[in-house]
Amino acid sequence: MTKGEAKAAALRWLDEATVGGRDAGSDELADYRNRMDTLLNGAVHQLAVQFPLETVWETEAAAEITLPENFYALETVLCRGSDGNWKECSAARRVGQKTFLLPENAAGVLRFYYERLPRSIAPDAEDDTVLDIAPGTEDLLALRLAVDAAAGMEEKPAVYARLNARFQSDALERMTQQDHRQAGIETLYGGLV
Repeated sequence: MTKGEAKAAALRWLDEATVGGRDAGSDELADYRNRMDTLLNGAVHQLAVQFPLETVWETEAAAEITLPENFYALETVLCRGSDGNWKECSAARRVGQKTFLLPENAAGVLRFYYERLPRSIAPDAEDDTVLDIAPGTEDLLALRLAVDAAAGMEEKPAVYARLNARFQSDALERMTQQDHRQAGIETLYGGLV
């Protein structure tokens, strides 16, 4: 999904995409688009909290390792053993937000599984900028952006309440579906691989 697509979908949620049945001109929607340009980065980050962007980062073992700037939350750290198999790295100790300490004799490759922050979107980014969101959450991003755009507008309190309730309901349903699929996999295989 691009920035322009997200704004167009949000305008549809706000029922502002057309005026009298015709496509609204850019002048008629300039205030909404400007507001959305400013709010989009926050909407993307809010969505990433509920629908994390997972990544894997490998690095050589060292006494001190600093995770990449996009690090948000750790899932697990694996070490490659001398037999070539990956196992949980119990020697890694987290210190501070993004730093891990290992014993001085640590060697080999480490694999960090973590949730990352999405790439930021500047308000002046072009409309063809691709947004960094979890696959399958495009509709939720457009709805979140519409909620944020309607927030605090005197003429839109009912629209804000309706859209916010819809976002909360749809997001909860989507998270429940994801949790159900994961529980099914864990039950079938006796744990995640």
